[in-house]
Amino acid sequence: MTPAEILTRLLRTRSASILARYRRSFEGDGDKSALLGAVYFCAKYRLPLPEWAGEAFEAARDRARSGEIDSWDDVFGKPWGDGRRKARWMKSRSAQIWFDVKVLRRRGMSIEAAFAKVAATKHDRTDRAAVLLRRRSP
Repeated sequence: MTPAEILTRLLRTRSASILARYRRSFEGDGDKSALLGAVYFCAKYRLPLPEWAGEAFEAARDRARSGEIDSWDDVFGKPWGDGRRKARWMKSRSAQIWFDVKVLRRRGMSIEAAFAKVAATKHDRTDRAAVLLRRRSP
């Protein structure tokens, strides 16, 4: 099984909690981009769209067809907002993993090998815990 397949399987098993976070962001925090995130997540991992996301998407489409909105940005928010969201994303763990894999790919490593190397070093909690334990031991 490739690292990409492992990641897909892991995300599918944790999809309920991931989609719940999207829902809280969309409904509770008013984060418009969370709806698009949920739709994308379900499409990418071949998951059924949750009812709340389907209803919100349908309502947005109806508003667009009736001329109530000028742009999809009104529905999903601007891709990077005022720039602060992009800065937060750049600092996030997923961005760091993506950049680390990208650097290894530029050096000629396959996507599977790059992902495996990144997952096994910097981003594996077990590995990091072992390194920290080794540093603390006399």
